[in-house]
Amino acid sequence: FLRINEIEFNKTIAAADEPISKIETNSLTGDLDLMIDGNISSAYVSEHPSDGTAYIKYPLTENTKLTSAAFLQNAAEITNAEVKAEFYEEDGTITEEVLGTLGAGITSFYFSGEKNVISFTVTWPQNTVPTLYEILPVSGETVHTVSFAGEGAPDSVLYCPEGKNIRLPENAFRQIAGTDVT
Repeated sequence: FLRINEIEFNKTIAAADEPISKIETNSLTGDLDLMIDGNISSAYVSEHPSDGTAYIKYPLTENTKLTSAAFLQNAAEITNAEVKAEFYEEDGTITEEVLGTLGAGITSFYFSGEKNVISFTVTWPQNTVPTLYEILPVSGETVHTVSFAGEGAPDSVLYCPEGKNIRLPENAFRQIAGTDVT
């Protein structure tokens, strides 16, 4: 025979009326989860412009070995918000790296797929209205490493998931018959 007993946990702890958001912020109000709801037709738009310190922090809890992350914003109102990522290193330390700015309607950042990305922080410049349609973290893509060699070549290494385009650094060039080609 089968016997099922009902066991109650945390019976004396009251449940919150509002769900806990994954998004952390210092000053933004409204439904911040609209930027991670998986629906690109919905958007988080702040009620007030940024004072230069307004930010969101999106902690990642699953699939942290990312190969890319795309940030979607209104292409008619580019904010140039700064994007940083926190990485959990193999030695147990946490490092932070500035990835770049949101300078287009869709801005993508690429990763090796070997490091654990544990959060993204987006900080909006003063007098811009914080707006994001979606943050789309992606894992599992085949990633190619692009590096540069030669005099004047940038030291940085770029990662490019298969089938995607990347923008080369401004100082990446090659010489053909003594003429600089950019």
